[in-house]
Amino acid sequence: MAEAEVSNDVPSGLPDATRLGAAAQRMLQIEDAAREEAISTVFKLLHNILGDLENPKKRRVKKVNATFQRKVGRHSCAVDFLRASGFLEADDAEAEAEEDRKGGLLYMPVAYILRLTDAHHVLAGVAKEAGVSVPAMPGGSFNPCSSMVQSVDTTRSAK
Repeated sequence: MAEAEVSNDVPSGLPDATRLGAAAQRMLQIEDAAREEAISTVFKLLHNILGDLENPKKRRVKKVNATFQRKVGRHSCAVDFLRASGFLEADDAEAEAEEDRKGGLLYMPVAYILRLTDAHHVLAGVAKEAGVSVPAMPGGSFNPCSSMVQSVDTTRSAK
């Protein structure tokens, strides 16, 4: 597995952003209690990455993990949302059973910041519609575009 990368540039192979909305809308079809659990867990996975962008351990999910399966993995729409956010399938060299190795992980090789923040906002819209509480984005109201503009703003003078 390649080293984890953080990027402001679109990584190659990233699905079209419209897939976020389509998968999120399908999450509304999950039965009530399971829907809240799926949405909350997807928020947690995204926020773990946003809160520690450089940590590759935050970007791995073992698909055979019982908790992941119960909360997210059994819902194809939730897994599709994670894929649209930038997760890919990868082999799990640490898996004990041979059948769990091939494609046993969901892994995000590149943390594309704008896609992660978009994923939060798209999921927040669906969560509100479903009556699920929306957690604050890690770091407050981080906006990578405004942060970038501020860092290269030549109209401001140094203090």
